[in-house]
Amino acid sequence: MTTTVPSEKVHSHEEKIEVLEHTVDSLRKTVEELQKTQDEKFLQFEDRFQNLEGMQSGISKLQSKESRGIRVAVDRGAGHELHPGPIDETILTLQYDHRSTAIWRGQDFEPLTCRRCDGAFWRLGALDPRIQRLMIQVGFYGVYKAGHIQLDHALITALVERWRQETHTFHLPVGEATVTLQDVAIMWGLPIDGEPVTGHDIARTTEEWQAMCEELLGFRPPLSAFDSGRLKLKSIEDHFEVEPLQQDAPGHIVECYARAHILQLLGGLLLPDASNNKVKLMFLPLLRDFEAAGKLSWGSAVLASLYRALCRATKSNVDGVCGPLVLLQLWAWERIPLIRPERLAPRQHPFILASDDDQFLPAPPYGSRWDVGFKLEKVGMHVLVVYRDMLDCMKDDQFVWQPYADVINTLPDYCISGHQIWQTVSPLICFDVVELHFPDRVLRQFGQHQSIPANCDTIRDLHSVDRVEDRILIGCSITDNLLICGQTVMPV
Repeated sequence: MTTTVPSEKVHSHEEKIEVLEHTVDSLRKTVEELQKTQDEKFLQFEDRFQNLEGMQSGISKLQSKESRGIRVAVDRGAGHELHPGPIDETILTLQYDHRSTAIWRGQDFEPLTCRRCDGAFWRLGALDPRIQRLMIQVGFYGVYKAGHIQLDHALITALVERWRQETHTFHLPVGEATVTLQDVAIMWGLPIDGEPVTGHDIARTTEEWQAMCEELLGFRPPLSAFDSGRLKLKSIEDHFEVEPLQQDAPGHIVECYARAHILQLLGGLLLPDASNNKVKLMFLPLLRDFEAAGKLSWGSAVLASLYRALCRATKSNVDGVCGPLVLLQLWAWERIPLIRPERLAPRQHPFILASDDDQFLPAPPYGSRWDVGFKLEKVGMHVLVVYRDMLDCMKDDQFVWQPYADVINTLPDYCISGHQIWQTVSPLICFDVVELHFPDRVLRQFGQHQSIPANCDTIRDLHSVDRVEDRILIGCSITDNLLICGQTVMPV
């Protein structure tokens, strides 16, 4: 039986086939176009890659050529390579041994370890007014009233890197600057106009030192507390912690307590040594007579100690420094606003009766204004690389040459009593430590015009002087006297 398909349906099938064929053709063309586009993009990518390879090769050749050019230029004396300085070595003659040279060559330094041992002294709290009066007489009252200041090891290190032994100054982008006798007097109130801190450092036995301690300190330390003419500060702390000063104590007992606390300041803060826990007993005989001790230039001795510490710390093989570093930090905070923290509310120093005669103790020195809390939002303390960058980028208006100009007339008398010799060019003496004071190189710190300073000689050989029993060892020779500036400044 034959089935007959209606003509309408046949026509409909043919249309569908035609539509399908057209769709297939369109898809085929689309695929061909996509393939063509991908091929073109691939070719473009390949061209770009080849171009990049060519550019890299060209850069490498250019760098190699420039490197050879620089070497040739330097070899020919053209000097196109960045020179770290100094270009003129007639003044800065010790650059080869300075830590800045090692830094320039890529050596990485950690901040110096700043040694001090005055924590026990500050934990004593307020001293008896009778002791404070004796400290005024000797000259250490200002240091006590300035208070405890935490050291920023990174800041001290950054300053050491700019210290120059040849001139005893910091070499900054704005010029030379240094800590002078003026800073010692104003910040700490130490006496500077007086006799040098020196004398006969006689070699004594431990038993002899024990007897002197019993006489002048009021107690006899054990033999284990002594070490080659030095006394462990812990022995002083332990004794006076269990034996506080009584209200009815006689005068000579009060003097013993005062001497002990002064020794704590000398060995822990002002004139420390590398042991970090001992005080040199050569200072004790100087404190026998308080009136005589008050005529000594303790400020000069402290500044000599600071100069010596800075000079030794500039060597690239040194990793620690000990000396009156708090003084250096106060100096930097006063003169370089970039690196100083913002102070909180100033601490009030109440008037205290010195004795039954209703006399008040004098006001604290200028350095006491830093014995407060700080705001640290604007200054990154304790970060060496930050301090280096700040000092490197310092501009002329970012260094305060005269920070005391507006306050000098308001300071207590003991801070300005030696103002006549603030600018003296002279040796600074502390027994075997002798350093030269050159304020003529930093006249702007005194409000004066700075011309080209005269050549100076810090006498490099002085840094090799060490105490050996009761004599001075200079290099390989031993002498009984040290001559400086034409005068005998010590026998030791």
